[in-house]
Amino acid sequence: MTPVFAVVEGIDGSGKSTLVNLVKQRLVEGGKTVWTTAEPTARMRKILQDNPDSYDPVSLFLLFTYDRYNHQREIVKNLQDHDVVISDRYILSSYAYQGSSMSGTFGSTSQALDWMRFVSRIITLTPDLTFFLEIKTEVARQRIAKYRSNDLLENAVDLDRVSAFYSSLLTPEIEKLDATLPPEKLAGSVLQRILSKL
Repeated sequence: MTPVFAVVEGIDGSGKSTLVNLVKQRLVEGGKTVWTTAEPTARMRKILQDNPDSYDPVSLFLLFTYDRYNHQREIVKNLQDHDVVISDRYILSSYAYQGSSMSGTFGSTSQALDWMRFVSRIITLTPDLTFFLEIKTEVARQRIAKYRSNDLLENAVDLDRVSAFYSSLLTPEIEKLDATLPPEKLAGSVLQRILSKL
């Protein structure tokens, strides 16, 4: 059996963590071994929370890339020990969140994306499946206000700009999901796709 590396992407409030946890539960119930993870990692979140006002978008992207460079080694190791690895966010998140704020530095968002892709050449691990949770920003904001109003990383984000940048990054290989559907239904769709890859 070939292990599967799956990634769930989407703006804050789209339900990524809920979906990852449900899919893991369903896979484990089916006898599969699963390791779940997230970006930024806990070590990077601590750095950012200890110094919340110290980084511009370029510095943040470099920090996240450093974090991801180490994170991919953890993922590779866990792919050797598990049937499935699922990450809540991966490289597209950095492109969308930091890239959406870099046009002033690079002259345009396309030039910013070119630079980010060049820097990210050190990230060689590609997901087998990437799911993107589509949601209107106003709905996402309502969810954030209700459940996670104390997250410093989320509170500082311009969701409209990030959402637009995310949309520009979507390719046919990225599987789009309606984030307003019941979580169990979404989990079932993701589960089927992962099982089809095993």
